[in-house]
Amino acid sequence: MNIIFIVMEAAVILLILYEDNQISKLAQLRQQRTAQLEHLRHRYAEALVSGNRGAALRAGQAYYRFLRNGQLTTSDEQAITDDLMLINP
Repeated sequence: MNIIFIVMEAAVILLILYEDNQISKLAQLRQQRTAQLEHLRHRYAEALVSGNRGAALRAGQAYYRFLRNGQLTTSDEQAITDDLMLINP
């Protein structure tokens, strides 16, 4: 009876440790995604300020694709176009 309790307790402890590890991995993935998103946003902003429409277009597309898991929406394309229109010729 005692050995069954010890085995069950060990199993619960292993499960808790596994779940903690998975939570840590998820937190790390969120941090990486946030850092990557910030990098893309910054690159887009810099390209807009530089006045280089081609670079701004590519950076904007990369930023919005990242936000939308690889797909650009019509609204995203319009937002990029609006941003490009603000660049002085």
